[in-house]
Amino acid sequence: NKLNMPHNKTIQNIFLILCSVLLIVTIRNQNKNAVRKTMPRDVDKGNQSGLENTTADNDYNDGLFEATTKDGGFINKDMIDHTLTKNKSRKQILTTTTSDDIINPENNTKLDETEQQIYDEFGFVHKITDFFRYEKKMNEDCTTGRVKRAPNTVIVGIQRCGARMLRSLLGAHPSIAAAAGEPHFFDLNYSEPLTWYLRKMPCSSKEQVTIESTPSYFNLADPARIYAFNPNMKLILAVCDPVKRTLSDFIYNQRLGHIPKSRNFEDMIIGSDGDLKSDINIVQHSNYLYPLIKYKRHFQLNQIYPVDLDSLKIEPWKQLNKIEDYLGVEHVFRQSSFWFNADRNVYCLSPSAFNVANLKSLDVERNGCIKTSKRPSKPIMEDLRQKLEKHFTVYISGFCGILGSHTCRNYKWTPIKRTSVRAPN
Repeated sequence: NKLNMPHNKTIQNIFLILCSVLLIVTIRNQNKNAVRKTMPRDVDKGNQSGLENTTADNDYNDGLFEATTKDGGFINKDMIDHTLTKNKSRKQILTTTTSDDIINPENNTKLDETEQQIYDEFGFVHKITDFFRYEKKMNEDCTTGRVKRAPNTVIVGIQRCGARMLRSLLGAHPSIAAAAGEPHFFDLNYSEPLTWYLRKMPCSSKEQVTIESTPSYFNLADPARIYAFNPNMKLILAVCDPVKRTLSDFIYNQRLGHIPKSRNFEDMIIGSDGDLKSDINIVQHSNYLYPLIKYKRHFQLNQIYPVDLDSLKIEPWKQLNKIEDYLGVEHVFRQSSFWFNADRNVYCLSPSAFNVANLKSLDVERNGCIKTSKRPSKPIMEDLRQKLEKHFTVYISGFCGILGSHTCRNYKWTPIKRTSVRAPN
């Protein structure tokens, strides 16, 4: 039988309209599936953060809310609207950096692939653009003109290399707001909602740089999570002599009870065959090469700023001035900003230069000195030091090869030799 097509013009128009409506409904359903796939998870535990529950909204209630948070909260209309404006948010994030070509449109594919990778693992992706809806709603503990903001700089490590001291010093800068403690958001707490992370941030003004510090990020976090969160994130890496770091890590874990008090350092890292146990954590975490390779897959080198602990201790103002330049803030640290504590053999912040009373949450004492954990009190036996140095040499060389010899040349613990200048005759 032949298909009977409508001959009346009016009936034919109605037929075309019905076809158009059917096409629109099909496209609408496809768009909703795409939205569900990229939906951010940022509803707080047991708290909708004041956002509207839209389970009764007919426009968004036809099967879109099958996926809920682990507390049973539905994803709401505000989140959908945000996701539908993803391209606009992406444009905003690409223009927030002051560095040269850190992120450009050609890298959109890389960012999309990274986001998809994380979504496949967790079912959601945390992004800095999702923070913007919460900033003003999370200011109950802040004074007028200040709110809690997402960090745009992270001290990612290295453990036992002075990252906490660096955070405390930077927190004294009037243009820097440093988070207290270690949030561990990108390694241990990534399944937490964004509002959980935002509560860990300090109150800050628009002009301030917000910094968080979690030294374990370098070894334990997946850099893809930080990159997906903010591809323009500035990273600071506190580095130090890997041999000293290994001993310091041993003492630290022994103090925490993770290593028996009866165990000595040599027995811990040297096997019965006399070879170094390169597979134990305190030794592996002193290998800076492999984590740096992972970070370099996602971030440009001008987004990773290394700071040597020895240099920071000797002349902290000089190192801090370089970090000020990196962060784009004015110079406030001078030699007169510090006083030397001969008992601790360390420089402390001058109470006359900074309001150290406001830095208590950043482990700064009344005299301006920073609380520090116990450091190695005795030198390593020479033969043991040589074994460790030999083991780390190849990794240090690779690490410096990535950062550039001009950077490592100033580190006393690297095999890169300083360029000597011949004295005039």
